Amino acid sequence: MSAKEDIRKTIAQFANSFDLNDWSLLESSLANALTVDYTDLRENPPKEMTAHEYAQNQRKALEGLYTQHIIGNLEIAVDEQRAKVRASGVIFRASNDASFNTHARFLFGLLVDQDRGWVIDRIEQTVLWSEGNPDIQSEVKKQRTPRKLGF
Repeated sequence: MSAKEDIRKTIAQFANSFDLNDWSLLESSLANALTVDYTDLRENPPKEMTAHEYAQNQRKALEGLYTQHIIGNLEIAVDEQRAKVRASGVIFRASNDASFNTHARFLFGLLVDQDRGWVIDRIEQTVLWSEGNPDIQSEVKKQRTPRKLGF
């Protein structure tokens, strides 16, 4: 498999793990330490965390929700042991009686892990717009100011 095919597989595994509630699978797609920037969606500033912390935070934030994460339009730039991926995505979230959907752009940073291959070490989400009831997910901002996503 080429580097770009491996990277596509890592991004797909990342997205699918949320919908499967497979937090071990999520962790396996991440570097041991990563930088996360969900400023557009949550009140939290960008921060560094472990793969385990990230997976547990996502598990908690999505608890009780049905989700579907769709990521496409991947633009991949590979430079030896590092890669950047710009992508578009939609995150559908539903509870029993409400939904909250986010349309976004993502910037992923990836690196080659000696044992696992390509893993994600940076996630930056820029929200284009959201629709529905943000109260169904914890820590979601009610208003947002869009930012430009670099590459």
